[in-house]
This record gives sequence, C-alpha cells and structure tokens, in this order.
Amino acid sequence: METRHVSVTDGDLLLMVGTMKGAFLVRSSPDRKRWDWGGPYFPGHAVYAMAFDGHDGSRRVFAAPESMHFGSLIRWTDDFGKTWTNPEAANVRFPEGSGSSLKRIWQIEVGGIERLWTLYCGVEPAALFESNDGGENWSLVRGLYEHPHREKWQPGGGGLCLHTVLTCLRQRRRGPILARFESRRSRGVLAG
Repeated sequence: METRHVSVTDGDLLLMVGTMKGAFLVRSSPDRKRWDWGGPYFPGHAVYAMAFDGHDGSRRVFAAPESMHFGSLIRWTDDFGKTWTNPEAANVRFPEGSGSSLKRIWQIEVGGIERLWTLYCGVEPAALFESNDGGENWSLVRGLYEHPHREKWQPGGGGLCLHTVLTCLRQRRRGPILARFESRRSRGVLAG
C-alpha cells in the first residue's frame, strides 16, 4: 500500500485520525469543499492518540503507534508525515521497580502557551507522564501514580486507563492539569 501525503498551509483544517490500522492526516482549506487524505502512517499498527503542536511556529504532529511485539511509543513528524522519528527504545515507560509496565498510550496533550514544548500523555495502566523537551524524554507524574486511593481503582470497559488530559491554555501562571479516569466503580477528575 502506498503512503500518500498532504500539503498543509496556514489556515487549513487538519484532522488527525488514529485507527486500528494506522494513522491518517486529513486536510481541507477553510471552505471545507475538498478533503485530502495522507497516510496510512504506521500501517498495521493501532494508533490511539495523536496531537498537533503549533506553538512558536512549530508544525509538529505526534502519534502513539502500538506494536503487538514492541508496545507503544510516541513518534512525531515536522513535515506532516513525510518523515517520522523512530526512537530505538520506548520513550514513555514506567520507572524500574514501579511494578507497572506500559500497555497503551491513550492520550497526548500539548501544554499551555506558557509551557512551550511541554506535553502530557495519559496511559494504561492509569498514569500521567510529562515531557518538557518536546517528547524526547518522559517522566511519570508521581502525584497521580502514588495517589492513596489507587489500590481501589477498578478498570472500566477500556481497561484501567487515563484517557483524557486537559491543560489550562490561557493562564499566565502555571495552570492546573486535569486528568480524567473512569472505572466501573468510580469516576474522577484529578487536578495537579
């Protein structure tokens, strides 16, 4: 299967579509009369999370392809899919001795306007990771991972995952990071 690419210009609408069979970039001019498809990127790999970072003139698209053999990792492109990073090792991983291993990346969220190159990702099992260097390095947000009620959390239909991350984009000071999780027995929104 041949991979097609889109040419995105300022003012275009860009949709990022993750599927069980790869990722696609779909663009249209503001009139939305014609849509161009790019992809598939990572064919044969499930992509549960994608994000766009246009801060500071950047045009970076992040994706979290998942391999059945090698797990999930975060990759990015600065040219709308023509080239993608390919980390040699998983860039999102639990620390040694934590007793957890990454199953899936469910969400990628770009930091606010005062936090250039900051990213967050929600994963399964339910945890939040943060990167302050545009996705090169990731660290576990221990406040959520070591939450005193964590032992009581139960998985929902999608597993015990952190599937929604929202950042406060308009505050001048560091705004709260909101993380949402759901399970069969409880729902929660945690602010950090």
